[in-house]
Amino acid sequence: MTNDTTRARRRASAIRNRSIRPRALIAAGLWLMVSQLPMGCGEVRQAEVMKTGQNPNDFDFLLGEWEIAMLVMPEGSTVGRRAVSQVNRILDGTALFDEIRHLDEAGQVNFRGASFRTYVPDSDAWYVVWMMANVEGYSELRAEVADGEVRTSGRGRDPGGELIEQGRYYDISADGYSFTLDRSYDGGKTWIRPFVSFRATRRPAAR
Repeated sequence: MTNDTTRARRRASAIRNRSIRPRALIAAGLWLMVSQLPMGCGEVRQAEVMKTGQNPNDFDFLLGEWEIAMLVMPEGSTVGRRAVSQVNRILDGTALFDEIRHLDEAGQVNFRGASFRTYVPDSDAWYVVWMMANVEGYSELRAEVADGEVRTSGRGRDPGGELIEQGRYYDISADGYSFTLDRSYDGGKTWIRPFVSFRATRRPAAR
């Protein structure tokens, strides 16, 4: 088993068990510690805490290879209902890159997409960009953990026009997770719920 797969399993367990984000308690504890130090030292320690952030591993559960079963597809979509996904660390471990390929009934790839994910310490959140191969469009998202789920929100555009979307990763375990995405093409007046939904199952490690 690879180190990344081991980390992914551990992170999945941590996210599943986390029901609230204890930022306020952590911040209070850190403030009490640095307040007891000399001013110069306290300022340095506080700057280090702000730079590091609290949740740089929220997406580690995605690392590895996945089989994806599409549960809900966009209306009129011709994309295959089965897909495979692979998520790796890139840029010296500072970001994640995931590729997804949808397969038709003959097992041929008929859709490709990719996401770039990186943690931003200053906002203690993840910045995510999704794009599709051979299709004009993108989604620009912010992601955070809430109530044991990873939730995304943002804007973008695709051939259907300007869009707003909200997504959630949930039922996260060492060997699987679920994802659902809601989308609006009229500025949030009406929503397609869900626009996309799927269940991912980890591929067995190669022997």
